[in-house]
Amino acid sequence: MNKLKIINVSGSNYEIGFRIGSQTKKEISRLVQITPRVNSKDKKLKSAYDKYLSLINTYPDIMAEFRGIAEGANVNLHQIIKLNLPELNIFLNDSNPKILREAHELHCSTLIIKNNNHTIIGHNEDGGYDDDIFILIAKYPSGINVVSICYFGSIPGFAANLNSRGLIFVSNGLTSKSKNIAMPKRVLSRMIIECKTIKEAIDLIIKTKRGAGQNFILAQGENIFDVETSSEKGYIKEIKNNFYHCNNFLFDEMLCYEGREKTSGTYVRSHELKKTYKKIKDLEHMKVILSSHKNRPKCLCAHGEKTNDENKTLGSIFFDLKNKKVFLGKGFTCQTHLNELNIKFNW
Repeated sequence: MNKLKIINVSGSNYEIGFRIGSQTKKEISRLVQITPRVNSKDKKLKSAYDKYLSLINTYPDIMAEFRGIAEGANVNLHQIIKLNLPELNIFLNDSNPKILREAHELHCSTLIIKNNNHTIIGHNEDGGYDDDIFILIAKYPSGINVVSICYFGSIPGFAANLNSRGLIFVSNGLTSKSKNIAMPKRVLSRMIIECKTIKEAIDLIIKTKRGAGQNFILAQGENIFDVETSSEKGYIKEIKNNFYHCNNFLFDEMLCYEGREKTSGTYVRSHELKKTYKKIKDLEHMKVILSSHKNRPKCLCAHGEKTNDENKTLGSIFFDLKNKKVFLGKGFTCQTHLNELNIKFNW
């Protein structure tokens, strides 16, 4: 898979976490060393972390997974949990350029074809310069099987996912003006990947007391919904035609929560997709659009520090809902060859 690491696991939540940690030990050790929020001694950050930790402790399966990853990677449990709490970045010293860069939400771009002939979701997973991804194929104690694009050091769910009930879940970061210490985004995303239906997933998103903003694209069968959220409100939109989403709020009902500047990269990428999304007819055309280098350094297909791009495209994934196929490429969308994933469960 273009040198993309694939981890195939099953067992208890702890056992799954342990095997993930042991097979990504090198990458996790590096992230623990270089991630500012993991090593910060700031008292405000510690106070916020303690509050998040008390919330996460109410979900024993999630904690068992964290503990398994930490012990498998031979690092401290609190270091792993802090890696999974980008919400802590707001408590960092923002005079450091690296910290400023880390404090941005992950930058991703999603396109959807929705017509009589095709229903396809295409997604560029963009991260920071130090990020990288792998594929997790897991069978959980609930009986749900999951294929997930995962970040090293992170619990699954935060990028793009498919489960054995045919639920597809793709996440895009949003920067909301409203924030509070409540459900962390990565923990909520982890819970969504084991949902059996779109309704169950949407109910979970809306009813959960959330800590920050996030966009959720959910698909099952031929049904697709987009859910934009802040910490205060969630807005649900059924997708009946072609659609796109980046990292800014799109819907009038949610624009008041937008926390990004109009000059930020997400608006540049979003504007480009707005001009093209209605005309997209097939997967190859979708891949071409997501490979665009227009408006560099704020481009859809980003190559990182070597080209001074804002982000780095880590991989791209395409879900063909009609034919029940998944195609994935490692690295820059413009250069990758898409490989079909061998999905061994019915969806």
